[in-house]
Amino acid sequence: MRDLSIADSWGKLSSKVVSKVMWVPPPQGFFKLNVDGAVTEDWMKGGIGGIIKDAGGSLLALFSEAIGKGSPTIAKILVIKRGLDISLLCLLFNQIVEIYKDKDVEIRHISREANWEADKLAKEGIE
Repeated sequence: MRDLSIADSWGKLSSKVVSKVMWVPPPQGFFKLNVDGAVTEDWMKGGIGGIIKDAGGSLLALFSEAIGKGSPTIAKILVIKRGLDISLLCLLFNQIVEIYKDKDVEIRHISREANWEADKLAKEGIE
């Protein structure tokens, strides 16, 4: 090769080739947690994010949080922990739904303003 810049540019181009990978759903009756962590080059800022979907691809939960400074490894470990925490919450919620699905029980979210008495009691429990 006479012009080595051609070889250099080929290396840069080949690194930009992206293979198309499709999301694969979990087996029926299961859900799938996909997570990732990212940090800036100087490791001064990091973030984590994840998504939980069921076998039909329906969204069950998602999160995105800043984690401050740290290494990429710390970001990966923190996102796994956070994802598993949220997964456990999904499991608990599904257990509640299963227990009460055939009963005359309704579960709804009520705003703090309309639910001020329970909100006050919850805050008293903190002290």
